[in-house]
Amino acid sequence: SYFKFFHLSLPIISYLWGIAFHWYSGDQFDHLATTHDLFPDKHLLATEATVAREKDPTHPEWSHAEHYAHDMIGDLRNWAEGFIDWNLVLDMLGGPDHAFLDHCEGLIKCGSDAMIIANPESGDVYFQDFYYSVGHTAKFVPRGSVNIGSTGVGDANDKLEFVSFVSSFDESVVVIVLNQGDDSVDFSIFAGKNCLPTSIPGHSIQTYSFQKSELV
Repeated sequence: SYFKFFHLSLPIISYLWGIAFHWYSGDQFDHLATTHDLFPDKHLLATEATVAREKDPTHPEWSHAEHYAHDMIGDLRNWAEGFIDWNLVLDMLGGPDHAFLDHCEGLIKCGSDAMIIANPESGDVYFQDFYYSVGHTAKFVPRGSVNIGSTGVGDANDKLEFVSFVSSFDESVVVIVLNQGDDSVDFSIFAGKNCLPTSIPGHSIQTYSFQKSELV
C-alpha cells in the first residue's frame, strides 16, 4: 500500500533512486515483484537482515544458513539487486547492542547473530553457518552480475529453491540451489543443449558454475 501511495504521488517518486526493504515481516516476495511492476526503473535493495544470537556460537544452528539462503534466493528472484546483512562481526554477547546488558531479558534477546562471532578476550573467532551460506552468492555472484530466468518442473519446482545468474567476472552461468527438505532430491540442470543430472542432499545448499560456451 505504501508503494501504491508513492505511485499516486508522482512528484515524490521522481526523487527516489530506489526502495530499501528488510525481512522481518516475512517473505512477501510477491510484494517485491509487485513493486517492480509499479516502478520498473527503481532499484530494489535488501538493506538489513539479522537473526537472534545463539546460546552457543561455537556450535551454530544450520537453520540460520537455510534462512539466509531462502531469503536471498527469494529476493533475487523477484528483482532485488543486492542483499546487505546487518552485522559482519559481533562479540560473544551479540554486541555492541542498542540496549544495556542489565536491560536484557535473557541471553538470546541481548544481541544479534552475525556471520562472524569474535571473543575479544581469547582472540578466537567463530564462523557461523550462514557465513558459508551467504558465500554461495557473495563468492560466485559479484557486483554487476545479471540475473537470468530459471524455471523448474516436478521435484525441482516443488522441493527446491534456486536462482541463476551470468557472472560479471567471467560470464559463467551460476546456479544456486537450496534444499530445505529432509530428503535428497535428484534433479537435472538443462542449459542450452546440455543436461547435467545431479542430486542435492537434504538441508543443503549447492552452487553450480559453468561457461556459456558449454551450453551449445
